[in-house]
Amino acid sequence: MKNLTKPDFPGKFRISPRPPHPKGIKAKVLFSCVPGPYAANSDDSRVETPMELCHSQITRYQGGYTIRQHTMSYNLKLLACNLDAPCYVLDFPTWTQFENELKNVQYDIIGITSIITNYEKTKKMCALIRKYQPETQIIIGGHIVNDDVDLQDIDADYMVLGEGIIWLREYLGQNPDENIKHPITSDTQNTIVGGVSIPTKFTLQSAPIFVGVGCPFGCTFCKTSAKFGGKGSYIPFLKTGDDIFNVCNNIEKETGIKRFNMFDENFLSFKKRALRFLELMKANNKDWEINAFGSAKALESYDPEELARMGLDLVWLGIEGSSQDYDKLKGTDTIQLVKKLQSYGISFIGSSIMCSLNHTPKNIDYDIDYAIKHNVELMQFMQYYPTPGTPLYKELHQKGMINDLQFTDYTAQKWLNFDHPNIPSGMEIDIMKRAFTKDFEINGPSIIRILRTQFEGYNRYKNSDNKAIKERFSRTVNNQWAIFSSAMTWSARKYFKKKGNPPLVKKMNDFLNQLHNEFGKIVIISTPILGRLFYKLLTREEKKQAKGHQYEPYCTFSKNDAALSLEDSELEKTKRKKIKINDIPWTHIKPFVTKN
Repeated sequence: MKNLTKPDFPGKFRISPRPPHPKGIKAKVLFSCVPGPYAANSDDSRVETPMELCHSQITRYQGGYTIRQHTMSYNLKLLACNLDAPCYVLDFPTWTQFENELKNVQYDIIGITSIITNYEKTKKMCALIRKYQPETQIIIGGHIVNDDVDLQDIDADYMVLGEGIIWLREYLGQNPDENIKHPITSDTQNTIVGGVSIPTKFTLQSAPIFVGVGCPFGCTFCKTSAKFGGKGSYIPFLKTGDDIFNVCNNIEKETGIKRFNMFDENFLSFKKRALRFLELMKANNKDWEINAFGSAKALESYDPEELARMGLDLVWLGIEGSSQDYDKLKGTDTIQLVKKLQSYGISFIGSSIMCSLNHTPKNIDYDIDYAIKHNVELMQFMQYYPTPGTPLYKELHQKGMINDLQFTDYTAQKWLNFDHPNIPSGMEIDIMKRAFTKDFEINGPSIIRILRTQFEGYNRYKNSDNKAIKERFSRTVNNQWAIFSSAMTWSARKYFKKKGNPPLVKKMNDFLNQLHNEFGKIVIISTPILGRLFYKLLTREEKKQAKGHQYEPYCTFSKNDAALSLEDSELEKTKRKKIKINDIPWTHIKPFVTKN
């Protein structure tokens, strides 16, 4: 057995000489994200920054139809399974749970992952660690660490600027050049739409695949690109299509999961690797589903049948703006590209930039309308935001344009953190609301858009000679799916009738008729019965939202192989019997290795 091929790390991210931890790989390590509540207005949190991608940045103005789903801190599991030291991962703790862990269990090292928005929470965590475990080494990582922000106020021992695996291995005296191991884990918690808890069979539980970090494009506003070396810098964890296939194949064997999120800033740009992955899928008759990032240029370089056979189900596409000048968009009609690929059952998260330097109160609506014309399933509007550590921040800081907005308010969804030359302060809030609301009122709920595109793919391939792709769509679109989809669409039709939106009523009615024609009597009979229930749940959800109700993720606790071995010792068992630790569900962080 051997581990996955090791990545090549740029020299600037190699650790500078310093003493390793005295306990080496015997040091006990706790990794944690910042504690909740996350969607609350307080001295260290804002309601606009929940631990939810969709509700925070994509469907936030879709009322009861906003998609509520929490994404796990799986990056911490990646760190834990690549270390030989006993590692524990505390994900989504409350302040009480985090404090209790510090009171009850002694750690040698505590690593915290954070973003600049959570500056105050990170500071508070360090203070608690110093209070209960003053000798513990504190390491801070994530986007909060960059060369534009003075973190002297945070009482930590080390700040990790770039990639963390090699850093931690060297700090623990472990061979930093060992190959990368991949964790076997899923990536989201409960999904709720319209007040309906969506069964796993419809969301199709997915697993994160850590393909690589960095990006060849390196847009000036992109903090993930900047963190790993900027434009042109790319660090592959999985270098080949064989590596990617082997990870996916092993996760399927271990968990039964067939849906994978490819975490790579532009997965499809590395065509040789992607086509080799496709070749292996074909050779092994795999009917997986893939979510990935892809530029317009990259998407156009493939035959749509190749993408469909690769299992591409959802792709994150930078639409940016009609007036924006980005290499990844040049010469591409993104509206026609999206429409074409949707007919193959491929859905999109479209991302559009608001409040860029050339925007004015008069011309910004043109870019809003341009984004909406794409009719993507999920539409993300993000402000042109100079996040510390990015080239854009450095440029605007040198020009004296960065304002004194508190880090806690850095959301890219509300107030701008720079003085815009054309847009008066405060107007940006109305612009963001207008963009999201208009998209919803024209294109309807994202959940219905997703279902409609799944149905398009099913119609194209239901009689296909390609067994794998036919089975993939049949697994998604079946009688149970049709009953759910029809009821959700019936409820939406009633919703938009009451809202006085005839075009969307027609869209809902047309889709409902398509579903009834395809799936017949059982679906037709069940639709109004279940539809009324869904509408009742939807109205209840909107009343809850009007009262300020928020969903919070539940805490989980994970252990790597070394941690389990440590607990198997008689001494550790005795300690654990005497110490009452948090009643938090725990999982094993199991690493994957490839066969020779």
